[in-house]
Amino acid sequence: MNEDIRISVDFLDHHKTARLEKELGFQGVKALLRLWFYAAKYRPDGHLSNMDNDDIIIAARWKENPELLINALTHKGKAWLEWKEDHYYLHHWVERNGYASHAEKRSEIARKAADARWNRKEKQSLDALSIDTAMLDECVSNADAYAPSPNPFPFPNPKDKKTSPLPKKNLARDVRIPFAEIIEYLNSVTNKKFSASGDQTKRHISARWSEGFRLDDFKRVIDIKSSKWLHDPSMNKYLRPETIFSPKFEGYLNESTEGSGSDDDIYEQQIKENNAEIYKRMRELKLESEGKHE
Repeated sequence: MNEDIRISVDFLDHHKTARLEKELGFQGVKALLRLWFYAAKYRPDGHLSNMDNDDIIIAARWKENPELLINALTHKGKAWLEWKEDHYYLHHWVERNGYASHAEKRSEIARKAADARWNRKEKQSLDALSIDTAMLDECVSNADAYAPSPNPFPFPNPKDKKTSPLPKKNLARDVRIPFAEIIEYLNSVTNKKFSASGDQTKRHISARWSEGFRLDDFKRVIDIKSSKWLHDPSMNKYLRPETIFSPKFEGYLNESTEGSGSDDDIYEQQIKENNAEIYKRMRELKLESEGKHE
């Protein structure tokens, strides 16, 4: 869904705008802008299909005589709104708002690209599983069914000895983690400048990597959260490694790319940040108080 449209800097001084303002006042210009905003969200191709005069008035939030607005917008030779076959369409909308008019196509391309990356990862996993299964079958078929068990068994059983547990395998070190590639992709999508060498950033990525997530998963989460938060001023700041690569990574990965808006986890993040700030201030006040008493 579009968040903005393109308007020329000469719009208010254009002769058609001046004529509209002369006929209806600035409220008429405001109604035209509201109709454009409505089209950007719900009719991005500029064709107001299935919308009659009443629908136009409601979309423009025009409260005066409906005929005045319709006549002013459809004035021959000065039209903002034109009739084609069986519906209205916005005059020169595609030419002047090409980016907004192709919003649905861009969303479809992004969705297909994300699905392609995900399907490629699934295919690689299935191929690896097929290879492992074939190797297991080969080993079983070549095994001697009558081979004796290893002997002799230690008898009597030796006393249990305390042994040190085997060290846990550090997946972050055993497999090269593409920190740079992940952060470069995040920066390219969000137009930000995060560093791949930061300790905190590496810690979040390493934690998710050790859980088994790989490069395609990181890219998919970046695509999903960017599609929801990139154009939301209140959410854009959370397009950062410590949020999208947090322990809620798996939940983000399974979200749909459709829709937008805030999530409960962001509100939780805001509460945590506020509590941390309050705790920090209380500690400063306590230290100041102790200093005065000494």
